[in-house]
Amino acid sequence: MWLMLQIYNLVERQVIQMSDMFTVSNVDWKKLAKGLGIAVGGAVLTYLTEWISGTDFGTLTPTIVAGFSVLVNFLRKFLTATEG
Repeated sequence: MWLMLQIYNLVERQVIQMSDMFTVSNVDWKKLAKGLGIAVGGAVLTYLTEWISGTDFGTLTPTIVAGFSVLVNFLRKFLTATEG
């Protein structure tokens, strides 16, 4: 119930912006670009870690990339001013 009220409040304040089906708005492109940047940042950090340390992560590479992507997203959120 609490979650439903929070979602309703977000929609009422128009924080959530929705696009029509089969269309991509400028806001959507911006969100997609941010996601791509986060994923690429995680991959680059993994590559640099392997290159600097000489460590081969092997089958753990996708997990390491995901972890570094979370780190990049955390740093992006931590270093930018947000309201609310």
